[in-house]
Amino acid sequence: MKVFKRIFVFFLAAVMLLSCIACRFNCITTKPTAPTAQTQNTPHPTKAPEETATEEPLEATDAQRAEEEAAFWELDEALFMEYVTSDITSLDQFCEHPENFGIDESTVPVTLGEFTEAANDEWVADCYEWREKLSAIDRSLLSDQLQFAYDTYCRYFDMEIESKDLFYYYEPLDEGVGLHMNMPFFFGLYSFKDEQDIKNYLTLMSDVPRYFGQVLTFEQERANRGLFMTEEMLDEILSDLQSVADSAETSFLHGTFREAMEKQEYLTDEQRSEYIARNDELVRTVWVQAYQLLHDGLEELRPKCRARQGAYEQGGMAYDYYCWKMKAECSNNRTVEEEIEFLEKCNVTIYSALYAAMMNCYEELDNGTVIKTGTLEGDEAYLKTLMTKIVPPMPDVEVTYVEVPKELQENYSPAAYFTPALDGYEHNIILTNPKQQDNYTMSTLAHEGFPGHMYQFTYQYSLGTIPKFQLIIESNGYAESWSTNAEWNIAQIHEQYDRYLAIATFLSEYFTIIHATICSLKVNGQGATVDDLEKYLQQWYQKKYARIYAEDFYDYAIDQPIYFFKYSGGFCELFDMTNRNAMGDKIAFFKEYLHWGPSYFDLLNERMDAWADAQ
Repeated sequence: MKVFKRIFVFFLAAVMLLSCIACRFNCITTKPTAPTAQTQNTPHPTKAPEETATEEPLEATDAQRAEEEAAFWELDEALFMEYVTSDITSLDQFCEHPENFGIDESTVPVTLGEFTEAANDEWVADCYEWREKLSAIDRSLLSDQLQFAYDTYCRYFDMEIESKDLFYYYEPLDEGVGLHMNMPFFFGLYSFKDEQDIKNYLTLMSDVPRYFGQVLTFEQERANRGLFMTEEMLDEILSDLQSVADSAETSFLHGTFREAMEKQEYLTDEQRSEYIARNDELVRTVWVQAYQLLHDGLEELRPKCRARQGAYEQGGMAYDYYCWKMKAECSNNRTVEEEIEFLEKCNVTIYSALYAAMMNCYEELDNGTVIKTGTLEGDEAYLKTLMTKIVPPMPDVEVTYVEVPKELQENYSPAAYFTPALDGYEHNIILTNPKQQDNYTMSTLAHEGFPGHMYQFTYQYSLGTIPKFQLIIESNGYAESWSTNAEWNIAQIHEQYDRYLAIATFLSEYFTIIHATICSLKVNGQGATVDDLEKYLQQWYQKKYARIYAEDFYDYAIDQPIYFFKYSGGFCELFDMTNRNAMGDKIAFFKEYLHWGPSYFDLLNERMDAWADAQ
């Protein structure tokens, strides 16, 4: 996860005393309003209606239930197949061995997909059709597990349909995490099982100019509509693109492909040399030229960079998109005002725990002490021992640590996890960034691996009870909710290291990130200015630091308005749910939580609250 450029530098000196915060929030309460009885004046008593015999509804037979469940599983299979066979990149992402799913790989288009308005319109039309097919299934006859999946699919399709007119409000080129940054990793970590995979790889490499051309056309249309990125963000994106465009001879894609070819024992020496030469030529020409053309095309749009305005000030569909994207990233169904209220409530609880921890490790925090064994292997072994106290047993999996290539290290996260195929979850990859080692702690590996992203994905994949389409449409908010809470839960049970230091380090980060998110909501959802943010933040920080944070948070609200939602919103959702329902037995709680599968938090809250009530 990427951090603020100036994040937390002033945190320890900036926070105000707990007693001030607690007093303020304890005084602001909402008094519940008693419901008023509805009355009707009747001058004379009326005769009670006569009872009439009614037929009891017939109980569904086992055969009827089985028929409806079979219909749902058939729908799930059709959805999965359409999704993963749309292009070879989708197939590679979710299916290590397509034949395991009855898929003939030769029938799948070998392209990077489509990034056009027409393709988006076609997808939305498909969503209408799938939603109608879903409605034809009698939900009441499904098992609890399938009813939950049914509700998840309904919400998913409804959200997709709701976004049909918002296509050009999406920004695919985000600093550090956009598709231009992910594309090199797609090729660098490509899996080769046979010679056809080699041919697919080279075909896809040749397809990059076409795909980036569609992205540029998309950005040009955004610019024509007054929606193009800010000039400050453009400079960051251009820097990312140029670093790849300048790597014709030094690109890591030369080395990763060469190493992969050396492992393909079915190739002759002549074939191996030919494929390596072909890849080297593509990287030197097609690959870097595609990045340069996208760079130059975006540079030409500089005069059309939008003003530094939030979605509220832009108004219209810009505001609609912001509200839609907020719900999508947070995996809930709240309004802007409801989300602010929810995050502020959680931050009060977080601050109380943070303050208590800080009082026990202030000197260590001030000295910048970090928690890590010194090696990834040491951190992994220690975390594996700790996590047995909070989560169900992990499947038997392996993990390979791969360094982020040099040309991408400057703007990439300290670490990242690559999701495995549904039938290949035993094999996992975690990227580590040597350039960001100062930002790496054991908490980073807890987030990405043990018991974070890797645990969640491999555990749910291994269950075999969650519908396949539900697994592959997982939202960012759901995924980051688990990984951020993995950090939090590990921090609370450290044995060999200072537990208070771990808690304070983690919560100080999220206390700040949550405020960044609230400020984005205030700027983009309510029209707040920097001065408004400063006034708001003075409730939490000393005055001289409130201005610094207000300016930083405002910049993020304008340039990357949604970036932190999946982290802050996701963390608070599961944090709040756990506090309400775990009741000391986190293993049982998380086992129940995980078995439902990826979904939206308002749906999950209903299930988990009911589970807790039944305990």
